[in-house]
Amino acid sequence: MTRRTRRIILIGAVLFFALITPMILLYAWGYSFDWQNKNIVLTGGLYLKSIPKKANIYINNQIQKEITPTFIKRLSPKEYQIKVEKEGYYSWQKNLKVESKIVTEAKNILLIPINPKIEVVNQELPTNFSLKDFIQEESNTVNEESVLLDKDNQLYLLNSETKEFDLVNQNVQGFQFSSDNQKLLYYTPSEIWIHHLKESEQISDDKELITRLSQKIKQAVWYKTNEHIIFSTEDNIKILELDNRGDQNIINITESKTQEIAYSIKDDKLYFIQDNQLINISLE
Repeated sequence: MTRRTRRIILIGAVLFFALITPMILLYAWGYSFDWQNKNIVLTGGLYLKSIPKKANIYINNQIQKEITPTFIKRLSPKEYQIKVEKEGYYSWQKNLKVESKIVTEAKNILLIPINPKIEVVNQELPTNFSLKDFIQEESNTVNEESVLLDKDNQLYLLNSETKEFDLVNQNVQGFQFSSDNQKLLYYTPSEIWIHHLKESEQISDDKELITRLSQKIKQAVWYKTNEHIIFSTEDNIKILELDNRGDQNIINITESKTQEIAYSIKDDKLYFIQDNQLINISLE
């Protein structure tokens, strides 16, 4: 090999490393080339976690190699159409915005069985039957005396500073504390609300309207995640998520004219009374 050839190889190697090194550094720092906009962007990430696990993920209708739970990195900052699905379950869909240097999370993806297991527990209930007593859940640590629903359906919550009851809302039909004691669920004939009991940087207002329906809401109760609410209307039992980014996922669990519903964390089943029968549904 001549000296000239060696010099050409050396110069070529130096130029190659001079060109490739900035690209390697940019990649390591989280930058990527956006082919759509023809520019270099600082990427973000997406973390998805579902119940049940091992669900397929679609981003802009393209199936991904990853399954839940997973962290998908190096995504260009923009809005993506996300779909999570598993055989035998209703799919979950939402548009999520990915921003530079930020991981966008969807940690409370709940997939509901298309054909849940339904069991008749008791075919003829006694007249004095109490679904609340039947469930026998442990009482919340939150003092039940801190909330008051008067005869005029006005809901009051005890102010820890003033030691007085503040009016929360009117025309309230029922309420329930979340099992983690961080939220108070209450509902009117047409609306479901959450009152946040714990301060958070993500929450700008204590009161949050979760949904408003044209159908009459008969009852609403917490699901075990404390991020989903089961509610009944005249003809259906449904479940909805609290995540209000984009359209909320609302799934019809079953068609039923229920008299009362209750969710048992102890045995992880939804109970309801229909035609004087006690029935349960497994959402696993």
